Amino acid sequence: MRTVKGVDDNMGRIINCLKESGQYDNTIIIYTSDQSMMLGEHDYIDKRWMYDESMRMPFIVRHPVKEDAPQINDVVANNTDFAPFMLELAGQTAPEFMQGKSFAPVLDNHPLC
Repeated sequence: MRTVKGVDDNMGRIINCLKESGQYDNTIIIYTSDQSMMLGEHDYIDKRWMYDESMRMPFIVRHPVKEDAPQINDVVANNTDFAPFMLELAGQTAPEFMQGKSFAPVLDNHPLC
């Protein structure tokens, strides 16, 4: 829990720094992590078990232009989709050799095909 608090505190520091420098409304903020640790659920401690608690990964986006983006979404994305997503947000196209698919349309409330 201390680790999560440390991440939260430091995200706050980054946001404050962006606001103080005038870059907050010009910056896309993305936070993600690896899978969650079991903390006794199902009598397990670790994150290598195939239960919901250890399979989900947080992926939080704050996009200054996409204020109407959904707050919560149930899209299934893989970590190989992260780079194409970030490239699309930056106005770039993912190269052909790159695995994964951008899920940026979700920010505009469009379904993925």
